[in-house]
Amino acid sequence: MMADQADPLLQTLPGRLLYFARTRPDRVALREKDLGAWQQVTWREYADNVAAIALVLRDWGIGPGDHVAILSENRREWIYTDLAAQGIGARSVGIYQTNPPEDVAYILNHSGARILLCEDQEQVDKAIEIADQTPDVTQVIVVDDRGMRHYSDSRIHRWDDVMAAGRERLGDGRAWFDQTVADLDPTQPAMIVYTSGTTGPPKGAMLSSANVLSGSDATANLFELDDSDTVLSYLPLCHVAEKIFSLFLPLTTGAVVHFGESIATIQEDLREVSPTVFLGVPRIWEKMQAMAEVKMNDSSWLKRTLYRYWTNKGRQIARRRLDGNRTLLDQVQWWIGDVLVFRPLQERFGLRRCKLAISGAAPISADLLLWYHGIGVEILEGYGMTESGGVSHINRPGHARLGTVGQVMPFVEYQLASDGELLLRGPNVFCGYLNN
Repeated sequence: MMADQADPLLQTLPGRLLYFARTRPDRVALREKDLGAWQQVTWREYADNVAAIALVLRDWGIGPGDHVAILSENRREWIYTDLAAQGIGARSVGIYQTNPPEDVAYILNHSGARILLCEDQEQVDKAIEIADQTPDVTQVIVVDDRGMRHYSDSRIHRWDDVMAAGRERLGDGRAWFDQTVADLDPTQPAMIVYTSGTTGPPKGAMLSSANVLSGSDATANLFELDDSDTVLSYLPLCHVAEKIFSLFLPLTTGAVVHFGESIATIQEDLREVSPTVFLGVPRIWEKMQAMAEVKMNDSSWLKRTLYRYWTNKGRQIARRRLDGNRTLLDQVQWWIGDVLVFRPLQERFGLRRCKLAISGAAPISADLLLWYHGIGVEILEGYGMTESGGVSHINRPGHARLGTVGQVMPFVEYQLASDGELLLRGPNVFCGYLNN
Protein backbone atom coordinates (compact mmCIF):
# COMPACT_ATOMS: atom_id res chain seq x y z
CA MET A 1 0.00 0.00 0.00
CA MET A 2 1.08 3.57 -0.58
CA ALA A 3 2.46 5.47 2.37
CA ASP A 4 1.27 9.07 2.26
CA GLN A 5 -2.47 8.98 1.60
CA ALA A 6 -2.52 12.80 1.97
CA ASP A 7 -0.57 13.15 -1.28
CA PRO A 8 -3.05 14.68 -3.78
CA LEU A 9 -1.82 12.28 -6.45
CA LEU A 10 -3.24 9.39 -4.45
CA GLN A 11 -6.79 10.73 -4.64
CA THR A 12 -7.33 9.89 -8.35
CA LEU A 13 -6.58 6.99 -10.67
CA PRO A 14 -4.31 9.01 -13.04
CA GLY A 15 -2.60 10.47 -9.98
CA ARG A 16 -1.78 7.04 -8.63
CA LEU A 17 -0.29 6.13 -12.00
CA LEU A 18 2.04 9.14 -11.75
CA TYR A 19 2.83 8.20 -8.15
CA PHE A 20 3.94 4.71 -9.16
CA ALA A 21 5.90 6.08 -12.12
CA ARG A 22 7.72 8.34 -9.67
CA THR A 23 8.32 5.77 -6.91
CA ARG A 24 8.99 2.60 -8.96
CA PRO A 25 9.72 3.74 -12.52
CA ASP A 26 11.52 0.60 -13.69
CA ARG A 27 9.22 -2.00 -12.12
CA VAL A 28 6.92 -3.89 -14.49
CA ALA A 29 3.33 -2.59 -14.50
CA LEU A 30 1.76 -4.31 -17.53
CA ARG A 31 2.33 -7.36 -19.65
CA GLU A 32 0.57 -8.12 -22.92
CA LYS A 33 0.83 -11.26 -25.02
CA ASP A 34 1.61 -10.54 -28.65
CA LEU A 35 2.29 -13.31 -31.17
CA GLY A 36 2.94 -15.75 -28.35
CA ALA A 37 5.40 -13.56 -26.40
CA TRP A 38 4.73 -11.43 -23.34
CA GLN A 39 5.66 -7.76 -23.85
CA GLN A 40 6.47 -5.74 -20.71
CA VAL A 41 5.67 -2.13 -19.84
CA THR A 42 7.26 -0.39 -16.85
CA TRP A 43 5.46 2.13 -14.68
CA ARG A 44 7.49 4.94 -16.28
CA GLU A 45 6.53 3.77 -19.78
CA TYR A 46 2.92 3.34 -18.68
CA ALA A 47 2.73 6.94 -17.45
CA ASP A 48 4.56 8.30 -20.52
CA ASN A 49 2.13 6.55 -22.86
CA VAL A 50 -0.88 7.91 -20.97
CA ALA A 51 0.60 11.44 -20.97
CA ALA A 52 1.32 11.23 -24.72
CA ILE A 53 -2.29 10.37 -25.54
CA ALA A 54 -3.56 13.00 -23.12
CA LEU A 55 -1.54 15.71 -24.91
CA VAL A 56 -3.05 14.76 -28.27
CA LEU A 57 -6.55 14.78 -26.77
CA ARG A 58 -5.82 18.26 -25.41
CA ASP A 59 -4.70 19.43 -28.86
CA TRP A 60 -7.96 18.07 -30.29
CA GLY A 61 -9.87 20.29 -27.88
CA ILE A 62 -10.83 17.65 -25.31
CA GLY A 63 -11.13 18.93 -21.76
CA PRO A 64 -13.10 18.69 -18.51
CA GLY A 65 -16.55 17.16 -18.95
CA ASP A 66 -15.90 15.83 -22.46
CA HIS A 67 -16.28 12.14 -23.29
CA VAL A 68 -13.82 9.76 -24.95
CA ALA A 69 -15.32 6.42 -26.06
CA ILE A 70 -13.45 3.12 -26.32
CA LEU A 71 -14.65 0.27 -28.56
CA SER A 72 -12.16 -2.53 -28.09
CA GLU A 73 -11.23 -5.76 -26.37
CA ASN A 74 -8.92 -5.53 -23.35
CA ARG A 75 -5.46 -4.29 -24.26
CA ARG A 76 -2.89 -1.73 -23.16
CA GLU A 77 -4.27 0.96 -25.47
CA TRP A 78 -7.65 0.65 -23.72
CA ILE A 79 -6.31 1.73 -20.34
CA TYR A 80 -3.88 4.28 -21.79
CA THR A 81 -6.83 6.06 -23.42
CA ASP A 82 -9.05 5.65 -20.35
CA LEU A 83 -6.50 7.19 -17.99
CA ALA A 84 -5.48 9.87 -20.51
CA ALA A 85 -9.07 11.09 -20.71
CA GLN A 86 -9.43 11.04 -16.93
CA GLY A 87 -6.09 12.79 -16.53
CA ILE A 88 -7.29 15.93 -18.33
CA GLY A 89 -10.65 16.00 -16.59
CA ALA A 90 -12.58 14.26 -19.36
CA ARG A 91 -14.48 10.98 -18.92
CA SER A 92 -13.93 7.58 -20.47
CA VAL A 93 -16.87 5.68 -21.97
CA GLY A 94 -16.47 1.96 -22.60
CA ILE A 95 -18.49 0.21 -25.32
CA TYR A 96 -18.75 -3.57 -25.78
CA GLN A 97 -16.97 -4.53 -29.00
CA THR A 98 -19.76 -7.06 -29.61
CA ASN A 99 -22.39 -4.29 -29.81
CA PRO A 100 -24.09 -3.84 -33.19
CA PRO A 101 -23.74 -0.43 -34.90
CA GLU A 102 -27.11 0.87 -33.66
CA ASP A 103 -26.14 0.21 -30.03
CA VAL A 104 -22.77 1.87 -30.55
CA ALA A 105 -24.56 4.89 -32.03
CA TYR A 106 -26.88 5.10 -29.00
CA ILE A 107 -24.00 5.29 -26.51
CA LEU A 108 -21.98 7.71 -28.63
CA ASN A 109 -24.95 10.03 -28.98
CA HIS A 110 -26.13 9.71 -25.38
CA SER A 111 -22.67 10.51 -24.04
CA GLY A 112 -21.86 13.08 -26.72
CA ALA A 113 -18.48 11.41 -27.17
CA ARG A 114 -16.15 13.36 -29.44
CA ILE A 115 -13.30 10.83 -29.69
CA LEU A 116 -13.66 7.11 -30.45
CA LEU A 117 -10.88 4.56 -30.00
CA CYS A 118 -11.47 1.46 -32.15
CA GLU A 119 -9.54 -1.77 -31.91
CA ASP A 120 -9.54 -2.81 -35.56
CA GLN A 121 -11.21 -2.66 -38.96
CA GLU A 122 -14.37 -4.37 -37.72
CA GLN A 123 -14.98 -1.65 -35.13
CA VAL A 124 -14.02 1.20 -37.49
CA ASP A 125 -16.55 -0.13 -40.00
CA LYS A 126 -19.24 0.39 -37.35
CA ALA A 127 -18.08 3.97 -36.81
CA ILE A 128 -18.22 4.63 -40.56
CA GLU A 129 -21.66 3.02 -40.89
CA ILE A 130 -23.12 5.28 -38.19
CA ALA A 131 -21.15 8.42 -39.10
CA ASP A 132 -24.27 10.34 -40.17
CA GLN A 133 -25.97 9.44 -36.87
CA THR A 134 -23.02 10.47 -34.66
CA PRO A 135 -21.95 13.97 -35.76
CA ASP A 136 -20.22 14.71 -32.43
CA VAL A 137 -17.50 12.12 -33.16
CA THR A 138 -14.74 14.16 -34.79
CA GLN A 139 -11.75 11.81 -34.42
CA VAL A 140 -11.46 8.02 -34.66
CA ILE A 141 -8.26 6.28 -33.53
CA VAL A 142 -7.61 2.72 -34.74
CA VAL A 143 -5.11 0.45 -32.97
CA ASP A 144 -4.82 -2.33 -35.55
CA ASP A 145 -5.28 -0.85 -39.02
CA ARG A 146 -4.76 -4.00 -41.07
CA GLY A 147 -7.06 -4.04 -44.09
CA MET A 148 -7.68 -0.29 -43.93
CA ARG A 149 -5.09 1.02 -46.38
CA HIS A 150 -7.69 2.47 -48.74
CA TYR A 151 -10.01 4.00 -46.12
CA SER A 152 -10.54 7.68 -46.89
CA ASP A 153 -12.48 8.88 -43.80
CA SER A 154 -10.56 11.97 -42.65
CA ARG A 155 -11.48 11.31 -39.00
CA ILE A 156 -9.38 8.12 -38.86
CA HIS A 157 -5.92 8.18 -37.26
CA ARG A 158 -3.50 5.28 -36.71
CA TRP A 159 -2.64 4.63 -33.06
CA ASP A 160 1.10 4.67 -33.80
CA ASP A 161 0.79 8.10 -35.45
CA VAL A 162 -1.20 9.49 -32.52
CA MET A 163 1.33 8.10 -30.05
CA ALA A 164 4.23 9.53 -32.03
CA ALA A 165 2.58 12.96 -32.09
CA GLY A 166 2.00 12.78 -28.35
CA ARG A 167 5.58 11.75 -27.63
CA GLU A 168 6.83 14.78 -29.55
CA ARG A 169 4.87 16.95 -27.11
CA LEU A 170 6.17 15.25 -23.96
CA GLY A 171 9.19 17.53 -23.72
CA ASP A 172 7.28 20.67 -22.82
CA GLY A 173 3.86 19.08 -22.27
CA ARG A 174 4.65 16.57 -19.53
CA ALA A 175 4.82 19.21 -16.81
CA TRP A 176 1.41 20.49 -17.91
CA PHE A 177 -0.08 17.00 -17.74
CA ASP A 178 1.43 16.28 -14.32
CA GLN A 179 0.02 19.52 -12.94
CA THR A 180 -3.38 18.93 -14.54
CA VAL A 181 -3.56 15.51 -12.89
CA ALA A 182 -2.49 16.94 -9.52
CA ASP A 183 -5.29 19.52 -9.76
CA LEU A 184 -8.07 16.99 -10.51
CA ASP A 185 -11.11 16.95 -8.25
CA PRO A 186 -11.47 13.30 -7.13
CA THR A 187 -15.21 13.73 -6.52
CA GLN A 188 -15.99 14.68 -10.13
CA PRO A 189 -17.13 11.96 -12.60
CA ALA A 190 -14.12 10.30 -14.21
CA MET A 191 -15.80 7.54 -16.20
CA ILE A 192 -19.19 6.58 -17.57
CA VAL A 193 -20.10 2.90 -17.22
CA TYR A 194 -23.25 1.94 -19.10
CA THR A 195 -25.61 -0.50 -17.45
CA SER A 196 -26.99 -3.50 -19.33
CA GLY A 197 -30.31 -1.83 -20.10
CA THR A 198 -32.49 -4.71 -18.84
CA THR A 199 -35.17 -2.26 -17.66
CA GLY A 200 -34.95 0.13 -20.62
CA PRO A 201 -32.20 1.85 -22.61
CA PRO A 202 -28.72 1.55 -21.07
CA LYS A 203 -28.04 4.21 -18.45
CA GLY A 204 -24.67 5.91 -18.09
CA ALA A 205 -23.55 5.58 -14.47
CA MET A 206 -21.07 8.33 -13.58
CA LEU A 207 -18.26 7.17 -11.30
CA SER A 208 -15.57 9.32 -9.72
CA SER A 209 -12.10 8.37 -8.53
CA ALA A 210 -13.33 8.87 -4.97
CA ASN A 211 -16.13 6.35 -5.60
CA VAL A 212 -13.93 3.58 -6.95
CA LEU A 213 -10.84 4.11 -4.79
CA SER A 214 -12.86 3.78 -1.58
CA GLY A 215 -13.60 0.22 -2.67
CA SER A 216 -10.13 -0.66 -3.93
CA ASP A 217 -8.40 0.70 -0.83
CA ALA A 218 -10.69 -1.33 1.43
CA THR A 219 -10.32 -4.46 -0.69
CA ALA A 220 -6.53 -4.21 -0.72
CA ASN A 221 -6.48 -3.89 3.06
CA LEU A 222 -9.07 -6.58 3.66
CA PHE A 223 -7.31 -9.20 1.54
CA GLU A 224 -3.72 -8.02 2.15
CA LEU A 225 -2.97 -7.34 -1.52
CA ASP A 226 0.28 -5.68 -2.56
CA ASP A 227 2.71 -5.18 -5.44
CA SER A 228 3.65 -8.86 -5.49
CA ASP A 229 0.21 -9.71 -6.87
CA THR A 230 -0.63 -10.48 -10.50
CA VAL A 231 -3.89 -10.13 -12.41
CA LEU A 232 -5.17 -11.46 -15.76
CA SER A 233 -7.42 -8.97 -17.58
CA TYR A 234 -9.92 -10.77 -19.81
CA LEU A 235 -13.52 -9.80 -18.96
CA PRO A 236 -14.82 -6.70 -20.83
CA LEU A 237 -13.19 -3.53 -19.52
CA CYS A 238 -16.36 -1.55 -20.17
CA HIS A 239 -17.88 -3.47 -17.23
CA VAL A 240 -17.12 -2.16 -13.75
CA ALA A 241 -16.16 -5.64 -12.48
CA GLU A 242 -13.14 -5.89 -14.78
CA LYS A 243 -12.21 -2.27 -14.10
CA ILE A 244 -11.81 -3.21 -10.44
CA PHE A 245 -9.18 -5.81 -11.26
CA SER A 246 -7.44 -4.15 -14.24
CA LEU A 247 -7.47 -0.53 -13.07
CA PHE A 248 -8.67 0.20 -9.55
CA LEU A 249 -6.77 -2.47 -7.57
CA PRO A 250 -3.50 -2.35 -9.59
CA LEU A 251 -3.43 1.44 -9.20
CA THR A 252 -3.86 0.89 -5.46
CA THR A 253 -1.39 -1.93 -4.84
CA GLY A 254 1.05 -1.82 -7.76
CA ALA A 255 0.01 -5.29 -8.92
CA VAL A 256 1.03 -6.36 -12.44
CA VAL A 257 -1.79 -6.60 -15.02
CA HIS A 258 -1.57 -9.16 -17.83
CA PHE A 259 -3.53 -8.87 -21.07
CA GLY A 260 -4.00 -12.22 -22.81
CA GLU A 261 -4.39 -12.68 -26.54
CA SER A 262 -8.18 -13.09 -26.43
CA ILE A 263 -11.05 -14.56 -24.44
CA ALA A 264 -10.54 -17.73 -26.49
CA THR A 265 -7.05 -18.22 -25.04
CA ILE A 266 -7.96 -17.58 -21.42
CA GLN A 267 -7.15 -21.11 -20.21
CA GLU A 268 -3.69 -21.06 -21.76
CA ASP A 269 -3.09 -17.50 -20.53
CA LEU A 270 -4.23 -18.46 -17.02
CA ARG A 271 -1.71 -21.29 -16.88
CA GLU A 272 1.10 -19.02 -18.08
CA VAL A 273 0.30 -16.10 -15.78
CA SER A 274 -0.88 -18.11 -12.74
CA PRO A 275 -2.43 -14.97 -11.21
CA THR A 276 -2.63 -14.42 -7.48
CA VAL A 277 -5.92 -12.51 -7.90
CA PHE A 278 -8.61 -13.76 -10.29
CA LEU A 279 -12.19 -12.73 -11.02
CA GLY A 280 -14.45 -15.26 -12.70
CA VAL A 281 -18.11 -14.95 -13.57
CA PRO A 282 -20.13 -18.14 -12.88
CA ARG A 283 -19.95 -19.24 -16.53
CA ILE A 284 -16.15 -19.23 -16.39
CA TRP A 285 -16.07 -21.34 -13.22
CA GLU A 286 -18.61 -23.74 -14.75
CA LYS A 287 -16.56 -24.16 -17.93
CA MET A 288 -13.37 -24.85 -16.00
CA GLN A 289 -15.03 -27.56 -13.93
CA ALA A 290 -16.62 -29.07 -17.04
CA MET A 291 -13.22 -29.12 -18.74
CA ALA A 292 -11.80 -31.10 -15.81
CA GLU A 293 -14.70 -33.56 -15.93
CA VAL A 294 -14.28 -34.14 -19.68
CA LYS A 295 -10.52 -34.59 -19.31
CA MET A 296 -10.98 -37.13 -16.53
CA ASN A 297 -13.61 -39.09 -18.50
CA ASP A 298 -11.04 -39.58 -21.25
CA SER A 299 -8.19 -40.55 -18.91
CA SER A 300 -7.04 -43.90 -17.54
CA TRP A 301 -9.02 -45.91 -15.00
CA LEU A 302 -6.52 -45.08 -12.25
CA LYS A 303 -6.67 -41.33 -12.87
CA ARG A 304 -10.47 -41.39 -13.02
CA THR A 305 -10.66 -43.33 -9.76
CA LEU A 306 -8.26 -40.99 -7.95
CA TYR A 307 -10.10 -37.94 -9.29
CA ARG A 308 -13.55 -39.19 -8.22
CA TYR A 309 -12.38 -40.32 -4.80
CA TRP A 310 -10.39 -37.22 -3.88
CA THR A 311 -12.76 -34.58 -5.26
CA ASN A 312 -15.54 -36.24 -3.26
CA LYS A 313 -13.30 -36.44 -0.18
CA GLY A 314 -12.22 -32.83 -0.72
CA ARG A 315 -15.84 -31.65 -0.70
CA GLN A 316 -16.45 -33.46 2.57
CA ILE A 317 -13.37 -31.92 4.19
CA ALA A 318 -14.23 -28.46 2.81
CA ARG A 319 -17.74 -28.74 4.21
CA ARG A 320 -16.42 -29.54 7.67
CA ARG A 321 -13.87 -26.75 7.43
CA LEU A 322 -16.57 -24.24 6.45
CA ASP A 323 -18.61 -25.43 9.43
CA GLY A 324 -15.60 -25.05 11.75
CA ASN A 325 -15.31 -28.82 12.35
CA ARG A 326 -12.07 -29.72 10.56
CA THR A 327 -10.18 -32.57 12.26
CA LEU A 328 -6.54 -33.69 12.38
CA LEU A 329 -7.47 -36.62 10.12
CA ASP A 330 -8.89 -34.11 7.63
CA GLN A 331 -5.55 -32.29 7.56
CA VAL A 332 -3.65 -35.50 6.86
CA GLN A 333 -6.09 -36.60 4.16
CA TRP A 334 -6.02 -33.12 2.62
CA TRP A 335 -2.23 -33.28 2.32
CA ILE A 336 -2.48 -36.62 0.48
CA GLY A 337 -5.26 -35.35 -1.78
CA ASP A 338 -3.27 -32.22 -2.56
CA VAL A 339 -0.29 -34.24 -3.73
CA LEU A 340 -2.34 -36.68 -5.80
CA VAL A 341 -5.17 -34.57 -7.25
CA PHE A 342 -5.71 -31.04 -5.95
CA ARG A 343 -2.33 -29.56 -6.89
CA PRO A 344 -2.36 -30.94 -10.48
CA LEU A 345 -5.92 -29.58 -10.94
CA GLN A 346 -4.96 -26.15 -9.60
CA GLU A 347 -1.92 -26.04 -11.87
CA ARG A 348 -3.97 -27.08 -14.88
CA PHE A 349 -6.43 -24.27 -14.17
CA GLY A 350 -3.59 -21.80 -13.59
CA LEU A 351 -4.81 -21.12 -10.05
CA ARG A 352 -2.11 -22.73 -7.93
CA ARG A 353 -0.80 -19.33 -6.78
CA CYS A 354 -4.24 -17.71 -6.52
CA LYS A 355 -4.84 -16.29 -3.05
CA LEU A 356 -7.98 -14.33 -3.93
CA ALA A 357 -10.49 -16.00 -6.26
CA ILE A 358 -13.73 -14.07 -6.71
CA SER A 359 -17.06 -14.91 -8.32
CA GLY A 360 -19.42 -12.08 -9.12
CA ALA A 361 -21.76 -10.44 -11.67
CA ALA A 362 -24.37 -13.23 -11.29
CA PRO A 363 -25.39 -15.89 -8.73
CA ILE A 364 -23.26 -19.04 -8.62
CA SER A 365 -24.28 -22.51 -7.44
CA ALA A 366 -23.29 -23.33 -3.85
CA ASP A 367 -22.52 -26.90 -5.02
CA LEU A 368 -20.08 -25.54 -7.61
CA LEU A 369 -18.40 -23.37 -4.99
CA LEU A 370 -18.07 -26.40 -2.70
CA TRP A 371 -16.42 -28.39 -5.52
CA TYR A 372 -13.78 -25.67 -5.91
CA HIS A 373 -13.28 -25.36 -2.15
CA GLY A 374 -12.85 -29.13 -2.21
CA ILE A 375 -9.84 -28.89 -4.54
CA GLY A 376 -8.27 -26.00 -2.63
CA VAL A 377 -9.54 -23.04 -4.67
CA GLU A 378 -11.42 -20.93 -2.13
CA ILE A 379 -13.75 -18.93 -4.37
CA LEU A 380 -15.39 -16.06 -2.52
CA GLU A 381 -18.72 -14.83 -3.84
CA GLY A 382 -19.35 -11.09 -3.77
CA TYR A 383 -21.97 -8.59 -4.82
CA GLY A 384 -22.02 -5.07 -6.13
CA MET A 385 -23.53 -2.83 -8.74
CA THR A 386 -22.12 -0.33 -11.18
CA GLU A 387 -23.86 2.27 -9.05
CA SER A 388 -21.92 1.13 -5.95
CA GLY A 389 -18.54 1.28 -7.63
CA GLY A 390 -18.65 -2.45 -8.34
CA VAL A 391 -18.60 -3.95 -4.84
CA SER A 392 -20.58 -3.60 -1.62
CA HIS A 393 -20.57 -7.13 -0.15
CA ILE A 394 -18.08 -10.02 -0.22
CA ASN A 395 -17.29 -13.20 1.69
CA ARG A 396 -14.12 -13.30 3.79
CA PRO A 397 -11.31 -15.89 3.52
CA GLY A 398 -11.80 -18.68 6.01
CA HIS A 399 -15.30 -17.47 6.84
CA ALA A 400 -17.20 -17.97 3.58
CA ARG A 401 -20.86 -18.92 3.65
CA LEU A 402 -21.66 -20.65 0.40
CA GLY A 403 -24.75 -19.39 -1.37
CA THR A 404 -24.40 -15.89 0.10
CA VAL A 405 -22.65 -12.74 -1.09
CA GLY A 406 -20.97 -12.29 2.27
CA GLN A 407 -20.59 -9.35 4.59
CA VAL A 408 -20.92 -5.66 3.78
CA MET A 409 -17.68 -3.83 2.97
CA PRO A 410 -16.30 -1.75 5.88
CA PHE A 411 -17.08 1.61 4.25
CA VAL A 412 -20.71 0.83 3.32
CA GLU A 413 -23.90 1.35 5.33
CA TYR A 414 -26.92 -0.67 4.27
CA GLN A 415 -30.43 -1.63 5.24
CA LEU A 416 -33.28 -3.56 3.71
CA ALA A 417 -36.41 -1.62 2.77
CA SER A 418 -39.85 -2.98 3.65
CA ASP A 419 -40.19 -4.39 0.13
CA GLY A 420 -36.82 -6.15 0.32
CA GLU A 421 -34.88 -3.58 -1.71
CA LEU A 422 -31.24 -3.23 -0.65
CA LEU A 423 -30.40 0.37 0.28
CA LEU A 424 -26.75 1.47 0.30
CA ARG A 425 -24.92 4.55 1.51
CA GLY A 426 -21.20 5.27 1.38
CA PRO A 427 -18.35 6.96 -0.51
CA ASN A 428 -18.64 4.31 -3.21
CA VAL A 429 -22.16 5.35 -4.30
CA PHE A 430 -21.98 6.84 -7.77
CA CYS A 431 -22.45 10.46 -8.86
CA GLY A 432 -25.72 9.78 -10.72
CA TYR A 433 -26.82 8.91 -14.25
CA LEU A 434 -25.52 10.93 -17.18
CA ASN A 435 -28.24 13.17 -18.66
CA ASN A 436 -30.75 11.75 -16.21
